[in-house]
Amino acid sequence: MNTKLTIVVLSLLTLLSVPQEVCAYDGVPLDKSYRYFCELSDEEFYISDGIRYALNEKKIIKKTKRRLRKTRKKIRRLERRGKTESQRYRLLSIKFVDLTTLLNNVNACIDGTLNPYDENVNDLNKPCSVIGASTTLGERIINGAICPIGDSPVVRLELYDNFDEHQTTCTGTVVGDGTSVIFAAHCLQTYDPSTSIERIVAVSGGVQKAEATSFAGHPSWRPVVERFGDYDVAIANFRNPLETRTIELLTGDTAREGEVGIIGGFGYFDTDESSDNWLRAGLFAIEADDGLTITGVYDGTYANTCRGDSGGPLLVERGGVWKLAGITSYGTNDDCGVGDIGGFASLRSDSVRSFLAAHGVS
Repeated sequence: MNTKLTIVVLSLLTLLSVPQEVCAYDGVPLDKSYRYFCELSDEEFYISDGIRYALNEKKIIKKTKRRLRKTRKKIRRLERRGKTESQRYRLLSIKFVDLTTLLNNVNACIDGTLNPYDENVNDLNKPCSVIGASTTLGERIINGAICPIGDSPVVRLELYDNFDEHQTTCTGTVVGDGTSVIFAAHCLQTYDPSTSIERIVAVSGGVQKAEATSFAGHPSWRPVVERFGDYDVAIANFRNPLETRTIELLTGDTAREGEVGIIGGFGYFDTDESSDNWLRAGLFAIEADDGLTITGVYDGTYANTCRGDSGGPLLVERGGVWKLAGITSYGTNDDCGVGDIGGFASLRSDSVRSFLAAHGVS
């Protein structure tokens, strides 16, 4: 045998015999979404859902992203055709959640941030089951997940100025009898003194559009950096109920330090990617609620808001029901990454309650 070839063969045999750190399926299903964790393995592949994966994590990521893109296109086509109640839509939604879980957890395995024993971190179905379409099992805000939209109570808001130019896109939450959407007052701000927001269009179900008959921001909100989140609440009213579910407001209680809420929005997918108008949801760790602003620091464990998520919900669970406690207002880091302090306008102050009541929501 050629000496050079012998060396190559021996090197390969040595490589295969050494345990390698890979992302391996642990065999424990979690709400029909698979959980992965890092372990030493001397296998050349591992199996998930009947599919053999090579040890090369980059190949796994590339292949999974390709499958995600195809599945996402199929889901979006069905949403445009109004087929969100179909069995095919449900099966594609399940597939999408599984693929997203795989992609996120393989990435987390590689960078060492995945904790396989933290059910909140790995239960990616929870945020979408609350915020996404009711027909899904129901991940990405930052480090969150993509949810099929369907009858989601979280809607995209397109805001137009007095020249009928599109100024910005925000996120809102449908409340009350379905004719009202709560969002952020700062979405109504324009930076050109010659312009003002004159028209708001809500996009529900990904495709259905409705124009607001009226809208208003809380009169006490001011773009002051130190207290930007205080009173950052606005409401838009519509002639007819939007074809969505609605979310109850949190009343008689506060967001609690240390509890994990749910956030959602149509903003940036990642710290270096732009928005593609997909609804994303994730878990958010709450650290404080001073009565006007709810805050938490993103440490990479759960999820975080980013540009385009403004106006979206912060939900907390009370008695088995997820309720609207805050409105996405600001973040302190431009990249929305680790260390960012997320701020949400609290809905519990008397002033905010009076403002909402004056516009038909109590």
